[in-house]
Formats: sequence, structure tokens, C-alpha cells
Amino acid sequence: IVEVQRRLESNISLGAVKSNDNGVGSVHEIITGPVALPSREPEQDEETLMESLRVLNENIAFGFLKNETIEFVLRTDYISLLIDHFHKAERERLPKNLLLLGSIIKTLILYNQRDILEQMVEDSKINGIIGILEYDTEFPTLKANHRKCLESYSPSFKEVIPIDNEDLKSIVKKCFRLQFLKDVVLVRFLDDHNFHLILDTILDLQTCIIGFLQVDPCLDRLMDLYNDIENNDAKIVEKRKDGIKLLHQCVQMSKNLDPIDKSKFYKTLVRKKLFKLLDYAFQIETDSGLRIMATDTIVTIIE
Repeated sequence: IVEVQRRLESNISLGAVKSNDNGVGSVHEIITGPVALPSREPEQDEETLMESLRVLNENIAFGFLKNETIEFVLRTDYISLLIDHFHKAERERLPKNLLLLGSIIKTLILYNQRDILEQMVEDSKINGIIGILEYDTEFPTLKANHRKCLESYSPSFKEVIPIDNEDLKSIVKKCFRLQFLKDVVLVRFLDDHNFHLILDTILDLQTCIIGFLQVDPCLDRLMDLYNDIENNDAKIVEKRKDGIKLLHQCVQMSKNLDPIDKSKFYKTLVRKKLFKLLDYAFQIETDSGLRIMATDTIVTIIE
């Protein structure tokens, strides 16, 4: 029946009725049937956005409809369509459209699907997503400044050592942006399920980052900065300071790894001459903040 519905007659519906565990009442579950999906019209308006929000809220309640909606969002790049309309709505100052878009994005987040989350933080989408989330129906006359806040982090988000691996760069960016969504943009909105999904995704990405660092030559190039300590070129000295910060961040990140992976990473650091960096931090570096970071790094590894 499922195959017939999918291939020949889309109007066929098949459902199941199950008794509750306590034997009182029943649960209705859709197995297959016609699925209402959000509008993909290039020109969106208040009416189509309202209807799309209604459909998304209804579909989330049933497993079959939810899965079909997730597949639709990922297959059709629906999020890009919403972002395109967002830019138009901001230009034309359409407040109701902007509030509806914010509600739609929040509803998509409630679908609790990792692929949708990762799509939202891609290079081409992240500014549009956090821009949409600046508009909140709880505060219809106010607007947040998430985009400016994200831009303020840009100066501190830099490559100490050039990274040639584009996959590693992409993972680092996704990890940072998901943390920004969790801690800033969605801090009042996330329920336990959404929070743990984002946290688990971040932890998986951090594990990938640590794994990449162990095989990528960038760690070797980082440690090479501390070979010729007589070289006092201002740029090299600044890179050495940033190197201490970078290693501290990596070691802090590794706290979330499994004990075996953590031990493997620390052994890799020692093999790649970690103690040259620490020796520089304790013997030559005069910035007390960096010396504290180096101390915290070695204490974390010892523990």
C-alpha cells in the first residue's frame, strides 16, 4: 500500500491505531498518505508564510509527516528560499513577514534534526538565519542585533597557522556558529531536546577537529614557531602568543573526548614537541595571562 501511495495514487492514506501502554485510550499514527508541505513559490507573502507556518506546526506532531517535511526542507533548499525573502522583507520593511519568518525558522529548529541545523550554519546561510532570528513575536516592536554581535567576534576568529584543509576550516566554523546559536541567539528558546542536540553536534564536531589536528601538518608548523626563540620579529612574537591561546583552546576542547581519544591526543602533542611551547611560555613570555593559560594547559593534561 505504501508503494502504491508513493508511486500511483498519492491520495491514499494509511494509518495505525495503537492502544496506550496503560490500556486507556489509543494513539493514532500515520504510516503513509498525502503530505501538505510549505510553499516553494519564489515570491512569498504574508499569506503563504502563514500557511507554511501552519503546515510545519501540524507536521511536527506525526513521525511520517515530520520525516517527509525534513526531507523536503533538505532536498529543496527551502531555507535559502526563506533567506531570500527575508532580505526582501527587510528592504521593503514588511514587519509581519519578518516575524513569520522568525517563527518558521524556530519551528524548523524544533524539528530537532541535525542536518537542518548544520545547513543553517553554512557560510551562505548563517547571516541570513541569525538575521531572521533577530525578529521575535514575543517582542514584536524590538529587534535584536545578532549580526552585529557575530561580526564583533570576527577579529578574534583568525588562523594562527594557515590551514590548508578546507574540511577542517568548515568544521571549525560550524562548531563556532552552533555555539553562538546555543549561547546567544537561541538561549531563551531552546528546550532540553534542542539544547542536547546542538550540544551533541558541537561535541561531534570538536571530536572531528581534534582528530584532524592529529594528522594535519598545521600542528607541526605551530610548534616550529618556537624553534628559533632568538628571532624577535614582531609578527613571529605575536604568532607565538596566539599559538599559546590556540593550544589552550584545543586542550580545553579535548576535555569532552573519551578517555582513550583524549590520551591519544595528548600523546600526539608531546610527540609534536609540546614542551617547546610550554618552555617558551614559562621562560620567555612575560604576559601573565598567557602564562596562566600555559599552566592551565599542562594541568589539564596531567589530570
